[in-house]
Order: sequence, then C-alpha cells, then structure tokens
Amino acid sequence: MSSRGGRKMLFSIVTLATYILVQILVLFLLAFVIHLLQKNQTIKRIIKIHPLDVWPPFLIYFIYDLSGHFLNESLIPHVIFVWMLVALISTIWQILNDHKLTYGRFFLRFWRMSDLVLFVAWISVVFFVCFTVK
Repeated sequence: MSSRGGRKMLFSIVTLATYILVQILVLFLLAFVIHLLQKNQTIKRIIKIHPLDVWPPFLIYFIYDLSGHFLNESLIPHVIFVWMLVALISTIWQILNDHKLTYGRFFLRFWRMSDLVLFVAWISVVFFVCFTVK
C-alpha cells in the first residue's frame, strides 16, 4: 500500500513539474515571438508593445489551471482581489501625485503594474501548490 501511495505522490510531483515547465516555456515563447515581431519596423510602428505586456491574461489562466488542478479550489478570486486592491491603491497614488493624469498614461501604468503583480501572484501560487501537493 505504501508503494502505491509513493507512486501517486511521485506522479503528482512529476505532473506539477511538467505543468510549471510548460507554463514557463509558453511565457518565454510569447516573449520571444513578440520580440521577433518588434524587429519588423512596420509592426513596431503600428503596435508599441513590450514582450511582457502579453503575459497577464496567460498568467491569470495559468494561476487558474494550477490551483484548479492541484488544489480543491481555484485561487483566482484571491489573486484578482489582491490585483484590484493594488490597482486601486496605485490609482489613488497616481491621482494624488500627477494632477494631469491622462487615460493613456493611467492604463499604461496599470498594465505594467499588472505585469508585475500577476507574475508575483503566479510565483506565489507555484510555491503554494508545490508545498501543498500530496
């Protein structure tokens, strides 16, 4: 019986490692594709995007996938709550410090801040799942 439980735990760890490696590979592949597209001057002039700017939707899905597959519940509501709380605090800080805040500058800062917050949230979920997987 214990060898069967050991095999199941090993299977879970291997599955988790595979999930994490595939997600890392997808993130780097997205950044690489955007970087290649930026080498084309026509596309670079039309679309001003940084490689990390495409990560937030994928990071949200990866958090949902990891927590939903390895835990009993999804951690998305918790992550979205923290993300929006940080966004609200950041918005208030921007309004108090920059009286000429425009929509373009606000959304650019919000999206760049989202890159960082969601990446930290994804890393946190990875560690949380690693330490709670059975």
